[in-house]
Parts: sequence; C-alpha cells; structure tokens
Amino acid sequence: MLTKDLLRVRVAGNYIKPQFIKTDDKALLELAKNLLEIYQLSTGKTREYIEGFTSTGAASYRDLKIGKGILKIIQDKAEFTSTAEKDYKAFRQEIFQKSAQWIKQGNLPEMPEQFRNQLLTPEEELYADLPEKECLKKMPTLFPKEILERYNMSLVQALLLYTSKLELKFHAKENPQTLRAICKYLKFCRLLVSAEMKQNMIHMTVDGPASIFENSTKYGLQTAIFFPIICRLEKWSAACTVKLKAKPLRLLLDETSPLVCHYHNFTSYQPEEFRMFADFFRKTVSDWELNDAPGFLRGKHGRLLFPDFAFQNRTTGESYHLELFHRWHLSQLEERLQYCEQTPDCQLLLGIDRALLKKDGILKKRLDESSYFQQHGFFFRDFPGVKNILDLLPGSPDAAPDLF
Repeated sequence: MLTKDLLRVRVAGNYIKPQFIKTDDKALLELAKNLLEIYQLSTGKTREYIEGFTSTGAASYRDLKIGKGILKIIQDKAEFTSTAEKDYKAFRQEIFQKSAQWIKQGNLPEMPEQFRNQLLTPEEELYADLPEKECLKKMPTLFPKEILERYNMSLVQALLLYTSKLELKFHAKENPQTLRAICKYLKFCRLLVSAEMKQNMIHMTVDGPASIFENSTKYGLQTAIFFPIICRLEKWSAACTVKLKAKPLRLLLDETSPLVCHYHNFTSYQPEEFRMFADFFRKTVSDWELNDAPGFLRGKHGRLLFPDFAFQNRTTGESYHLELFHRWHLSQLEERLQYCEQTPDCQLLLGIDRALLKKDGILKKRLDESSYFQQHGFFFRDFPGVKNILDLLPGSPDAAPDLF
C-alpha cells in the first residue's frame, strides 16, 4: 500500500480526488516491466543489492513520486528471508569483546581484512539482521499492467486509512456470486455493516468500532482491505470522509473510476475461527445443513441483515440464521434486538460475546428482559460452540462433546 508521502491527490473545495495514472501508458508500462524484471531475476540477492538497481530505475521516470509509488507496489509483493533465528545482538557483542581484547594485546595483523578473517568465517555477516541484508526468497508472477492497476487501487486504499465510515450503493440484482463475495469479505475483515434496500438499490454503510477513535487507522486498514471487492460490481458508488489533514474532505468514487479488483479467490477469505466452527458442525451434526456464506437476508421495511451462518433442517426444510455479536459489535446490538422483537417470526438466532457485558453495565438487564433473546439467544466467549446453536434449533438431539 502506498505511504502518505507517495500519495498523489488533488483537493478541490471540500473534495479530495486521487490522481490516477493511465494503465495503458507506454512509458509507465515500460517502467513497471523493467522494475519487475530486476526482482524476478534477483532471487537470493540481498535487498540492498536489488534496491541499488530499482531505486535508480524508479528515479529515472519524470515524476519521481509515481516512479517510487510503482516501485513500492512491487516491493510489497516481494518475499524476503527472515534472520530471526539467530541472536545477532548477542553475536555482535561477542565479536566486539573479542576484538577489544586483541586490540589491547597489540598483536594485530597488518591488513583489516586479515583481522576480520580471524574474527568471522567467510559466511558470517556481522549485520545480517538489518533489512538491507535480507535476501529475496520469492517474487510472484506479475504483469506490468497489473502493477499499474494496483497502483491506482492503492491510491484509494491509502486514503481509506483515514476514514471511519464507508457509504456504498449498488444494484440488488448484481451477480449473486459477487454479492456473496462482498459478504465474505465483510466477515473476513470483521467490519460492521448496516444496509437497506430502496427501489432495488442496496444502500450500505460499512462502519466499525474504531470509528469512535479520532486518530485510529486500524479500522481504516480493514476498510481498505475490503474495498477492492466492491470494484467487481458492474455499477456502484462509494463515498466517505477522509481526515488526511485537519480539514475533513469527501472522497467520491464509482464504476467509472479506473479501479480494478485484484482479488481472485473469493472462497478462501474466511476467518480461521469461522472455518473451524463450520468444519466441526458438519462433522458432528447430521440433521442440519450449514451454510457459512449465506449472503444477506431481506427483512421488513427494506432492512437487510447479514447473518454469519444459516442452518436448514434436512428433513423439514425449516431454516434459521445466526448472527454473532462480538466485542466490537455493541453499536449494532440494540438495533438488532429491536428488529427481532418487532419481527418475532424472523427466525434469527443471536449469539452475544460475554465481553460485551463488561463494556455495558445495563446490557445484561436489557437482555434478561428481552423475551426474544431468552428464546433465541445465547452467550459465548470468543466464539460459540456447536452445542450453543443446537440448543436453540428445534428438534435437535444433544450435540457431541463440544470441542470447538
């Protein structure tokens, strides 16, 4: 992702506009091609060696900020070796102490190289733990145009680091696979979302717990990771307020922006605890079929709900959905409780992390007084077990010992 010093934006009044590059520009394609070739031919070489060539190449472009930005995109994809296995701090201290003793004795060789050879073997490096001494382990196959596309996307992602809320709008009749992927990425990035449908258009607000902290970019990073999947939609618009400096600025984007999603494998993006729960449920429960990518539910009055799991009885076809409220979900819990109490036949199960009870002193009383939660809800720690859900599904036998 581009750093703040590499951002190329233009401010017009209350709006901020990324200065995108043309992905078919011959000079930029040639620059990206040359920088990629250096990395692809430098496996086993040190970072210092590689950057000696690439920094010169990036500086040769007429706009230094663009050249450095393209190089940064390539550098982020390179994988270097780690030297954490050896305690180089202790190793250096040992060498320095030994050399100090020899200097005191005064019996020193004439040439510095001979002195070094007496202290270190030819393979040993005194400062091998410095970043510039790391060696290139792997460089994925990338293409020049792909690098330029990633540069444009990174311009937007870097701005999203400084926002706390992302407003999206897209058609409800979009490709179902893409809509499911959006739900998956929301879950993977642990983002909160509220949405409603108006005239076949989905109006979605992506929000999160870190939005209450003025100077936090943690939530912005999750938003930036999520955003590229939106560009898979055929028609969309996005808006947010960016607090890059003291003045808040509006960022507006839509499908005409030169942005290309670089995510390809939609199915793999799932938090580890979600995957483990789904695997254990399928192994231990035979009466109910689990769907760990249920997409969204259309509630009353145009409301859209985004459950984490769906369960369907294999015999009766009866369906239930489960929505989990973790420690960062407190802001949406009251709204969901009200919806369920007003729509008792929605068949939505609610799981609430006990950590929320410590954050809100009156929440426990609110839940104790909610007849809906008493019938369709449960508490858990960190992540629910299979038995938590089976206790609420009608006609379910006792679960196997809950190992999850």
